[in-house]
Amino acid sequence: IAPPPPFSLRGELFHLFLSYRVRSDAHVVAELYELVVSGSLKDKRIPPGGHGRWPGFANEPPRGFGKAAKVFWDKKCLQDGRDWEAGFVRGLACSMVFVPIFTRGAIEGLLSLGGAQDRVDNILLEWLLA
Repeated sequence: IAPPPPFSLRGELFHLFLSYRVRSDAHVVAELYELVVSGSLKDKRIPPGGHGRWPGFANEPPRGFGKAAKVFWDKKCLQDGRDWEAGFVRGLACSMVFVPIFTRGAIEGLLSLGGAQDRVDNILLEWLLA
């Protein structure tokens, strides 16, 4: 994974990174994503010079969304056929604001760690890296 570019509003950075547990919180993140993106195209516009280029390692935004807030949501940004773990780590490293979604479902998943199963919890990984 390449290091993030120098911090610049003109760089290939996301404004927000959404961190959530898919099993319990996908619907919440879908609504939040739509609110932020649509709001940034209407009354909460990104100021001139605050947009920069779309990060080349992520899927392009839909047509007409070029001036919207750049929100890293794995469902929209991760590229098919690419290493998804490297993709979300790079998305996190190239985001200005980290938005963890703390819900009962997110926390319950963390409480089940430490058993006999050997797995990486992506929520925990994102939170530690942030």
